Amino acid sequence: MQNSHQHIGTISDKKRLKNKGIHTLCISTLMCSLALSSVNIALPELAYSLQTNFLDVQWVIIAFMFSLTCTLVIAGSLSDIYGRKKLFLIGILIFTLACSVAPLVQSLWALVVMRLGQGIGSGILLTSSMALAADIVSKNKLSSIIALLASVSAVGTGLGPIMGGVIIEYAGWQPVFLANIPLGIGLYIYASKYLPSNVPKAKKHFSDFTGACLLLITLLTYTLAITLTSQGFNLLNCLLLIISFVTLQLFLAHQKRSYTAMINVALINTPSFLLCMFSSFIVSIFVMASLVIGPFYLIYTLNLSAATAGLVMAVSPSVVASMSFILSQSLVYLSLRARVLSGLSILLLGALCMAHLKVEYGVVGYILCLTVTALGYALFLSANNTLAMQHANSKNRGAASGTLNLARNLGLLSGTSIMSRLFTVESQAVNFYTTQYQTIEASLHITYLVGAALLLIVIIVQLKYLFYKKSHSL
Repeated sequence: MQNSHQHIGTISDKKRLKNKGIHTLCISTLMCSLALSSVNIALPELAYSLQTNFLDVQWVIIAFMFSLTCTLVIAGSLSDIYGRKKLFLIGILIFTLACSVAPLVQSLWALVVMRLGQGIGSGILLTSSMALAADIVSKNKLSSIIALLASVSAVGTGLGPIMGGVIIEYAGWQPVFLANIPLGIGLYIYASKYLPSNVPKAKKHFSDFTGACLLLITLLTYTLAITLTSQGFNLLNCLLLIISFVTLQLFLAHQKRSYTAMINVALINTPSFLLCMFSSFIVSIFVMASLVIGPFYLIYTLNLSAATAGLVMAVSPSVVASMSFILSQSLVYLSLRARVLSGLSILLLGALCMAHLKVEYGVVGYILCLTVTALGYALFLSANNTLAMQHANSKNRGAASGTLNLARNLGLLSGTSIMSRLFTVESQAVNFYTTQYQTIEASLHITYLVGAALLLIVIIVQLKYLFYKKSHSL
């Protein structure tokens, strides 16, 4: 009888530790999403307070996305070599330190440096979180946990504009960064106690410095190519893109021979996984449009305060948060590929709604369009991530997670730059204080029409793959 009670107690303790571990991953996901969305709503205030323009202030977002993207693949490999929990704790420290220093800076470019630090910490946390989730739960429950993390990410993305808008309205932009510090401290304590320690059986060391340098050059030249466009897309941009493409090929060739490869090239060469990466990349470009353009449209066209604009922007992630898990469970009768296609189709509908939005429709019209887009993204995100992670085994989950997040964040980085540039070129202004609302409205329409075209391309590619797979299975 005593042994029976001990056995029950052991099961109960394991379940409690598993739940605490999942809670820890949720907190880290929440913190990273807050770091992005709470600053987005601050962009108009930052442009005014730091005496800069629309294009320059975008570097606050670009810097975060760039360092996050650079970190993702390297962090995935490091987590598999040195242990995911150890790297997770390091990520918390880097992130929290950057948040502590950011409010003290006095210039835009000093703030950009701090955002680079935040991005590095976030990249480590995001990569480790998905791999740790696969360590904590069984494979048949992984889909639910990934959907849960997606929901939490959406909660953070939704709380960020609300929190940021209210803080900016009453206290300025500096306290927006301070809000992440208590989360960071609490997360470190929780992670130390409740996350499982995975110590690799074989002692390995990260020695792929050549690969890391090639990856850094690839991402740096790509980022500069898509952001240095104030004078239009010229010869310099073309040269940077060529360098980026060449170094990417060198990086992939090097990874095939590297003992401590950061990317599983064989996994990338899997058509289904590659399609998941491509879809995530394009969808992320589209999603970033609302995060970057939204605050300026709401404040300068609909004349909303920062706090009210934050509430409106929170609608989309709130819908994703509430519906991601529900949709993943209620549509289990559909295949993952069918769910991905359904999500993309709803996203396309939302893009077309935005492309025909009129100022006369007011806040209600904007919210309705956001809601349609959010439903599509909620369905797409959990299905696409689950489909991708099914191709990874226990030995390369970190690398697979990092590679998938790399595609997503490259899309967010590209969306920040490309959609912002498209928006300002169409409106022919970088200072929206003096721009007429009709011009901003037209810019919004063009930007979302381009987004709709990108989504349509993804749907066509998905359908072609589906038909190809069916024809070869007959």
